[in-house]
Amino acid sequence: MGAGNIIKNNILSLKIRNPIVLLAAFICLATLFTPWWSITVSGLPINVYPHYIEMVRKPFGFTGPPAETARMMFFTFSILSASLLMFLSSFIKGILGRLLTGAGCIIIFKIVELFKGAIEDHIEMANRTQMYVAQEAPGEVYIAAEGRFTYLGTVIITEYGPGVDLAFMCGVIGIISILVHDIFVIKFR
Repeated sequence: MGAGNIIKNNILSLKIRNPIVLLAAFICLATLFTPWWSITVSGLPINVYPHYIEMVRKPFGFTGPPAETARMMFFTFSILSASLLMFLSSFIKGILGRLLTGAGCIIIFKIVELFKGAIEDHIEMANRTQMYVAQEAPGEVYIAAEGRFTYLGTVIITEYGPGVDLAFMCGVIGIISILVHDIFVIKFR
């Protein structure tokens, strides 16, 4: 059995059993390249992705979080795992394909929940330590995960980014695709 027969019998005979979940898998990967949360201090944006924090430069007096944390590595690994599960499930027939899709959806929804919880924890710590306020500034400022705040003329804007929306959309598309698994089959032969 040569390489040509292996390709002919295995690769070319593949069937995409659920093309809709492929869309969800690619959206899941796209979330890695879009910010999930951002804070703008004095016009300087800080974008938080699942795998890193992007800063043009640190605002004056900013003593913010490190560029990468163990939690961020966990988010990235989980997103990649969910995407892989969804991708593989698109080629698997029957209940196993549906279960893999469902597992990918559960992972994505849980990551969105954990990410929002991590941001809330970070905001709570920032409020306790006055992280986003220059050390010499008088008084205190309290911010929330989403909103616009002004402190001594400094505008602080926080918001969830499109990555959170894409991740949620990925999960919803994945759930919808479970319902149509094995209905819209694409054959390569």
